[in-house]
Amino acid sequence: MPKEIYRAIYSRFWTGLTGQKMKNAGIATQLLALYLITNSHANWFGLYRLPISYIVEDTSLPENVVRESMKTLVELDFLKYCYVSRQIWIIILVSDQNCRN
Repeated sequence: MPKEIYRAIYSRFWTGLTGQKMKNAGIATQLLALYLITNSHANWFGLYRLPISYIVEDTSLPENVVRESMKTLVELDFLKYCYVSRQIWIIILVSDQNCRN
């Protein structure tokens, strides 16, 4: 069985400027953003391979809803996505990491 990985979700996810914009975009966009931070493929860097089909399977959101929500999250500078390589970069994770030397 794979080791469980725990991730911090800061309260500003819901209340910050981007969080408020996601809220205005709808529950599917909020759910997708939360999934992208916490799914089993995610990592601390926020850069990983994630085909759309995985998102559809894991969240039960229709593909058209996933694609529209992804577009919204790109416009909010929450993420970048390459449909060719299926690589996702969760931009917001870079600023949320605590570097400890």
